[in-house]
Amino acid sequence: MEITLLFFKPDGLHLQRVALYLVRRKQLSIKSLGSIRFNETIIRSFYPQLNDRAVALSVTFLEGHDLPVYIVTGENAVRIVKDIKKRIREKRGKGRTGSIIHSTNHPNEFAEELANLQPHLKQASFF
Repeated sequence: MEITLLFFKPDGLHLQRVALYLVRRKQLSIKSLGSIRFNETIIRSFYPQLNDRAVALSVTFLEGHDLPVYIVTGENAVRIVKDIKKRIREKRGKGRTGSIIHSTNHPNEFAEELANLQPHLKQASFF
């Protein structure tokens, strides 16, 4: 059983329903963690490989949006979600940054990604 983080970037928010449907159709479980509003500190922590220019562009792109965050679990979850992302990008475009959806690239990265985001998550509210 694998686990992956999944969140939608601003250019992908309109594709959230489609993506989650495709994930569920593959018999994977989805749990909402709430949402996150990125700022420079979070971006630097989550994407340490980015240089200052890329961080500045990311801040401009991501700031001001409450982005939904999910955990997806199941057999081969990382590969399946990556395949779904690829299909969506091929059919719907790549957005301004080339990335409209984020998911964990490798099963071993999930814990670190979650640790970087968890302190900044706004919990999902249910009525």
